[in-house]
Amino acid sequence: MKDNRVVYFSQILLLIVSIITCSLEFGVHSYLIYGIITVWGIGNLTSKVTYNNFIVAMMFIVCVGCLRIWDYSARMLMNIMLSFIGILPFLNNKNICVKVWVLNFIAIIIFVIINASTQQSLSMSAIINSMIFSDLETESSMLSFIFPLFSLHYLVNDRNLKLYFLNFLFTIIAGKRIALLALVLASLAFIIFSKREKMYNRLIPYITTCAIIFNLAYLYISYLLASGGLDDLISYYTGLSSNAFTMGRENIYGNIFSYFDSSNLSSFFFGIGSVSNYMERQLHNDILKIFLENGIIVFCVYFFILYRKVEINILPFLIYINILFMTDNTLIYVPVIYFMCFFTKIQKSHIHN
Repeated sequence: MKDNRVVYFSQILLLIVSIITCSLEFGVHSYLIYGIITVWGIGNLTSKVTYNNFIVAMMFIVCVGCLRIWDYSARMLMNIMLSFIGILPFLNNKNICVKVWVLNFIAIIIFVIINASTQQSLSMSAIINSMIFSDLETESSMLSFIFPLFSLHYLVNDRNLKLYFLNFLFTIIAGKRIALLALVLASLAFIIFSKREKMYNRLIPYITTCAIIFNLAYLYISYLLASGGLDDLISYYTGLSSNAFTMGRENIYGNIFSYFDSSNLSSFFFGIGSVSNYMERQLHNDILKIFLENGIIVFCVYFFILYRKVEINILPFLIYINILFMTDNTLIYVPVIYFMCFFTKIQKSHIHN
């Protein structure tokens, strides 16, 4: 009983520390907090690990990165370390015994305090302006990515619509458009499939294929954007340039593709190495990043592992993170990776129990 209490308090303390990390801008203190997470994770490693699709897929991409010894640089190793720190505390077989609603209200309180201390307006007009006019230089609280995970948990695990919509509201207030879109699409997918479980079970063998095709299609769209192939279409329907419409992503993608030789089979199959060795800023597209760094083989294997025989309770979380991959640097967002592991592990244990 005493051991269980120690595990409980250490888990909730670690989760609170992670929430605080979500609330603050990245800086020296982040490395201290990541150090705490790392020490806790190493101290709780076990030879037997409770795996799920997301943890295995993340372990795969970390291991592939570690094997690219010819590609080592300080920034590349830092990116690998950030991905690994997020999953490290879950490389064990210990059950998670934290009350999610307690954690949720701590996150809400911290979010409100941070917004109050920075004197950010929570008016409807301010929220709309944040969603419309935010750009790549605008830092937003990492909690904007975490509130949707709480929403999905309440929808999938507890069917608690009041807490689902409470976190939906805070997702809107946080002002991260891609997180809101991902939450809506992931929720709709779960609602549709949960009412047709027999159909879902028949579709399981095809979900992996569909996921790979979807990500390959987005990869091609990213290439078209970088090469100017979408300029006329975007200008015609929006009246904006492609670069303005995508908040600078056209220039970023065009820059990195200048190092990629599409006629070189080695680059296509095995990648060009860490994108951080070619550009100073982040790519803001993890789907493109996985392909450029590792090639088409690792790209397909990664998404095959991520969606292989995925349980219906896990699927909305994978859809959510996959959509974040489209426009963000989620693979190095330690708190997002951490809470993805946390929530998918809860769902997995819920299924088996």
